[in-house]
Amino acid sequence: MKINKTGTSYEFVIEGAIGEGSTIFAQDVRDATRIVMNAEKMTYINSIGVKNWILWTVRIPKSCAFILTKAPLVMINQASTVVGFMPPSGQVESFNAPFVCPQCDTEKMVLLTAGKDYHYATADKPSRLNLPTINCAKCAVPLEPDFVEAKVFAFLDLKS
Repeated sequence: MKINKTGTSYEFVIEGAIGEGSTIFAQDVRDATRIVMNAEKMTYINSIGVKNWILWTVRIPKSCAFILTKAPLVMINQASTVVGFMPPSGQVESFNAPFVCPQCDTEKMVLLTAGKDYHYATADKPSRLNLPTINCAKCAVPLEPDFVEAKVFAFLDLKS
């Protein structure tokens, strides 16, 4: 894990698995006003990692902006199914999602981004999806999401 700190703003770059020995849980973030969690190189999170993650995030100040970016689908699944996984001010800025060709089974990971491919609810609009249309590089057929949209995007409406 790499940490960049500027004043009360933190950027964590997670590499590898999150489990019982993850060094992130030793980081004191009680003074944080902004945390960016880059999970692009994260590979896995086990059940102890989920438990410790939640215990760590409850120490984040309620007013702190918490941004999860470039997350793998394994982390988004936790954010969508485990209440308290994301802090109250947490937002998923982007994550990698698998798409597959229904004709030739070619797979492609696609970075989905908030404000472009999905939208959080606002006072006057519900959350919504606007998934990209991507054609297969081999046969030009549109790729399909290789995940259950309602399950993966539950984080849009799940509150701590």
